[in-house]
Amino acid sequence: LMTSVYPQQHGATINGMSVSARPRPISLAQILHRMGYRTAAFISAWPLKKSITGLARGFHIYNQKFTYHFELVNAARRAEDVTPPALRWLKKRPMKRPFFLWVHYFDPHSPYELHEEYANLPANPAVAKIHLSQPPLSSEEAGKIRAYDSEVALADRYLGDLLHELDALKVRDHTLVVVVADHGEDLGENGYFGHGDRIDQPIIHIPLIVSYPGMIPAGKVVEEDVSLLDVMPTILDYVGLPIRIPIEGHSMKPLIEPAPSAPSRRPAFFLTYREPPLLPPKWLSWVWSWANSKMVPTDLGLVDNGVKFVLEGEKRRPIAYRL
Repeated sequence: LMTSVYPQQHGATINGMSVSARPRPISLAQILHRMGYRTAAFISAWPLKKSITGLARGFHIYNQKFTYHFELVNAARRAEDVTPPALRWLKKRPMKRPFFLWVHYFDPHSPYELHEEYANLPANPAVAKIHLSQPPLSSEEAGKIRAYDSEVALADRYLGDLLHELDALKVRDHTLVVVVADHGEDLGENGYFGHGDRIDQPIIHIPLIVSYPGMIPAGKVVEEDVSLLDVMPTILDYVGLPIRIPIEGHSMKPLIEPAPSAPSRRPAFFLTYREPPLLPPKWLSWVWSWANSKMVPTDLGLVDNGVKFVLEGEKRRPIAYRL
């Protein structure tokens, strides 16, 4: 998302791994910082800690004040603790300088937490139709889905506060907004709850919304397959900055805006590295390096022209799906 290169290229293949220093990839924040943008990040979960990832390079502010722990050692914070400091930064930023703001929400995410005030919203008919085609859910599984849905609604509410502030500051009409997830979630569709170890469609088919009033037609739906790799070059394309570093992604601008000749369809590649059950402390650098060197993608594949092709597991079992 931030470098437009694949995990096997930048080295951060699992949570807790930092990007390689040889060569170290250049991030979106570093490029915008160099071009005079005021940059800030407000993150909400431990896998993005600057001491682990090195992602703070290029950000004037990298806010990571976590408020709770889960599964003993994992730290995070909720949407209501992320948005307020981001709003304060927006209000205090230099008015005449362009800005790049990254606000990261850990909700929705496992472990699922029920938020009662968002737990009884009207059902989405499209989602209900999907679940009708699945095997019956147990009460425990239905409870997980209800909790997850309430987390989606919670994040949506606080994202709305950010967008309202852009309106109040009168910068919305010339601000490019990208709303995107890093992954989706299996919620029983394939006999599995969670993410990370698999590349089922609910996990890799993620939300991606791009808004730029006056530049991007509202309500347009792009049917072509795209990738997280394409977000960085798209942002740079829309703000008029040339790309002079090696990347793997492509700008989505030709897909978003009407063009005389549409670009040729490209396959979207994906892969996952299954995390080992126990990793050594990172200060044992030689063990960490050895462990990382032994990691290869568990599953990998591509989506192209309505067909999903997967090489699954260590034996690379080939599977093809019609989407």
